[in-house]
Amino acid sequence: MKVGELFKEQEDLDDYIMANLKTKGVVVEDKQQLLAYRLLALATEVGELSEANKNDKLMEASDVFHFVMSVGNVVQVDIPYKDVEFKMVYELLKFKTTNWLEALEKFIIKFSMVANASRSFKYWKTSNKEPIMDYLNIEYANMYVAFIHLGHALGFTAKEMESAYLEKNKINYERQQNGY
Repeated sequence: MKVGELFKEQEDLDDYIMANLKTKGVVVEDKQQLLAYRLLALATEVGELSEANKNDKLMEASDVFHFVMSVGNVVQVDIPYKDVEFKMVYELLKFKTTNWLEALEKFIIKFSMVANASRSFKYWKTSNKEPIMDYLNIEYANMYVAFIHLGHALGFTAKEMESAYLEKNKINYERQQNGY
């Protein structure tokens, strides 16, 4: 599956969740608030990944992947490598690391850069957004690459990461249908 198709899968899930929330009377109209929720959820999932046992790390990593893409969709960044197969990008970005905690630390640093850049998000309606978007696109691409590095450091293949993402996506739809 192409990277852009994965982002589209996430966008469809996010839209489904937001529509489901709207039927319950919960409406998030402000993108700044939505972004804050998604960043908080991403931080929560990173924490859960760091505490997961070896058997649960793949599913926790797929949760992180969901929110990495969700954040990108909210701020409408240029999707890194969108027309390339995920497995090719995953292999292209392979690197050596001493351990997964080091890779996690690097991801957290990149995540914090995206969170910091996104603070300017609320000013987009009143000012020229080009410099902000350029900076945010760069920081987001760096975070995305750091996530791929983390997947490698955890020992997962591209196929495992993509399959886990798609499996969790299906579970998330089922949860929504069951009132989660």
